[in-house]
Amino acid sequence: MRATLLEVAKAIQYIHSLGPVLGYEFYASDIYLDSDNHVKFLYPCFRLKDLCKGRVEYDGFGKVTSEDDIRNFGLLVYEVIFSKRSGEARPSEPEIPDNIWELIQWCCASDPKKRPTIDQVVHEMESWILLGQ
Repeated sequence: MRATLLEVAKAIQYIHSLGPVLGYEFYASDIYLDSDNHVKFLYPCFRLKDLCKGRVEYDGFGKVTSEDDIRNFGLLVYEVIFSKRSGEARPSEPEIPDNIWELIQWCCASDPKKRPTIDQVVHEMESWILLGQ
C-alpha cells in the first residue's frame, strides 16, 4: 500500500514538474493499477461534475495552487488508510503508524504555506520504504 501511495505521489510530482497543478479533489477511485500493479492516475479533465462546478476557485482567490494538490493527497492517504473519505468522523487516536498520521496532518495543515511540497512528500515516503517502516 505504501509503495502504491508513493507512486501516486510521484505521479503528482511529475505533473507539478511540468508546471500545472491538478486542481481538483481526487479520490482513491481516481487511482487504477495496471496489470503490472503500476499506478494509473485518472486525470478527470472530462468529469462532468468538475466542469459543472467550475473548479478554479479553490483558494478563494480564483486560482488553484500546488498546496491544494498536497491537501488532496493527504486526504487521499486518509481515504486509503481508513477506507472512508475525510468528511466522516476521524478517529481520535488512529491505529496507524505515527509517520503516516503525521504525513496526513502535515499535508492537510489548515495554513497552506505550512504544507509540504510534493518533493518533500516523496522524500518522506521514500525514507519509510528505505527504513522498512
